[in-house]
Amino acid sequence: PIPEQRTRRILRQILSALDYAQTKGVVHRDIKPSNIMIGENDDLKILDFGVARILANPQFTLAGSRLGTIYYMSPEQVRSPRDVDSCSDIYSTGVVLYEMLTGRLPFSTETESDFLIEKQIVESPMPHPRDYYPYMSDHIVAVSYTHLRAHETPEHLVCRLLLEKKKYKQ
Repeated sequence: PIPEQRTRRILRQILSALDYAQTKGVVHRDIKPSNIMIGENDDLKILDFGVARILANPQFTLAGSRLGTIYYMSPEQVRSPRDVDSCSDIYSTGVVLYEMLTGRLPFSTETESDFLIEKQIVESPMPHPRDYYPYMSDHIVAVSYTHLRAHETPEHLVCRLLLEKKKYKQ
């Protein structure tokens, strides 16, 4: 696991980048650790907008068939890949956050079946992060659940709300 203070700094930057993309009408659709470049001083860049969707033109997608990386997909991305919005990126960020805090994905990686993984994403409750790493604050656990429930919220300003200073004091 990554120490909580560092995780918070990284998370804040991911949300800031997603907020910027959202203001430009772009949904990344493939937020995952390998698409997050962390440089010196934990300066962060989000890479690979290859499957991004431009919200102003839903037909315009920058790549082909499988849209995203299965372990980081939101339930709505599994159900209807072409109809996702920015809340899907927030959910994927929640999976990345879960992985930073616990050192593992919240879903079983013991199968090679995409169908079984998708079924877990859509139907199974998220395991509590403290089941895998008990040394985290109540605050960061609540933040992780906020992200993982983003797909349940009809609002599209989730990034901006999550960036409020009250929630993310350094």
